[in-house]
Amino acid sequence: MTTLICNRDAGNNQDILTDEHAACSYGRPVLVHQGQALGVADMYDEGLFGARPAREITIATQGLLTDDELALLNKWREDCAR
Repeated sequence: MTTLICNRDAGNNQDILTDEHAACSYGRPVLVHQGQALGVADMYDEGLFGARPAREITIATQGLLTDDELALLNKWREDCAR
């Protein structure tokens, strides 16, 4: 079970990529964006810019990733590529 903090903004909001959320299935990660768990096909609201698929959220991480974090990120990217 792994959680990767990503996309931290100045307001101390952060997105997390995790396989520990109840919305995860079969070890596939979800992105928790503004408190809402999203799979790659789910839509998220960008306010003035409308809704976009979660696969289009750019994942930005800082520093070195552990092997588990890198594996989690790669699973998300594999799902996005489908």
